[in-house]
Amino acid sequence: FVFMMVSLVVVVVVFGVVALSPSSLIVIDVVGDYPPAPGSGNATCSINAQCGIPAANCPMLRDNCISLTGSCKNNHCVCAENMYGCTNCHGKAVLVRDAQDPTKFEYTTTVPMLDGSGREVNICKFPQGEHTCNDDSQCGNIGGLCLGSKCVCPDAIMCGDCTVQLNDVLYGWNCTLGNSGGGTCTTSTQCNHGTCLIDIPGQPGFCQCNPLYACSHCEANVNDVVSGKTSCKKDTTKPWLL
Repeated sequence: FVFMMVSLVVVVVVFGVVALSPSSLIVIDVVGDYPPAPGSGNATCSINAQCGIPAANCPMLRDNCISLTGSCKNNHCVCAENMYGCTNCHGKAVLVRDAQDPTKFEYTTTVPMLDGSGREVNICKFPQGEHTCNDDSQCGNIGGLCLGSKCVCPDAIMCGDCTVQLNDVLYGWNCTLGNSGGGTCTTSTQCNHGTCLIDIPGQPGFCQCNPLYACSHCEANVNDVVSGKTSCKKDTTKPWLL
């Protein structure tokens, strides 16, 4: 408990507890943590990296690397902290007031959309990795890795094959509309409203889209695709990007 004085007094600290002498005290219960968002953890896993956001060294350590937000215990994901949500601990929950008791708080994975509609979306309704794969090329080409034969998505990348950015989801995008970049390129001109990122000189890179542009080669505006004015072109060379 933390004790706060209404008026100025002498403060004595004993074993980390603040004790105040006069009579008028306000007592506040400091909570160590808040309840996790419903449905957090318990996804089936075989390695730690499948439970959340993979560490930066995962491209090198592969199946031996760790997750930053969870771990695999007895073949089920356990989230590292209550602020991490979704069954595989990949989502980041936010604190809201408890609807039943406004004096309390709880974590939720339902967040406001950015399209001005006033709507909300539960990010855990979207897959966040876990598609079966044979190699990294089947996990979206925007940072997804194939670890333990499952796609593992980096932070803020969504869908089973790690093909969509969370920011696009908050504007109404979903996993069936197309991809947030990831198309093969050698120059940025091939990426329309985006940049061609080349990791290995001499090898093809992948398109990274500017904000509010999407599809494999960043050719369409997110709002236009969501509203049905246009659609993404299909990349027939990569079936997982269709």
